Amino acid sequence: MNGKQYAVAVHLVYKNDEGKLAVVGVLMQPGKPHALLPTLVEQFPTDINQEKVIHNVRVNPTAFFSREAQYYHYNGSLTTPPCSEGVAWFVMKTPIEVSAEQASQFTAVTHQNARPGQPLHDRVVLKSHNCSNRPAPS
Repeated sequence: MNGKQYAVAVHLVYKNDEGKLAVVGVLMQPGKPHALLPTLVEQFPTDINQEKVIHNVRVNPTAFFSREAQYYHYNGSLTTPPCSEGVAWFVMKTPIEVSAEQASQFTAVTHQNARPGQPLHDRVVLKSHNCSNRPAPS
């Protein structure tokens, strides 16, 4: 974001009945361990090219959102092949913290960014107002 790279980013990808895509991007920076990550890391495939279907594991994705839940919005594309266009992106403004060990567990599977940062070109990036003053997820 703004030329800064973060330790890890999680993309929560949604597809509606019409096949339209939206992605919520959550940036992660070194800090305290994040409570939700062990549940996810336990489910990681051993190979990035391996698809793994998980049953009976429930996570609350709002645990990735900060209390303020502000975000940037723009229209772009997927970051992995086929890099489909027409994706509505919502990137959370405030990064969450993860431990160095948790970041290493992510990169052990993903190895590197699938796609480098892209220039804005003519895209417009919108910034949300405070959309929630709810308590932080536990």
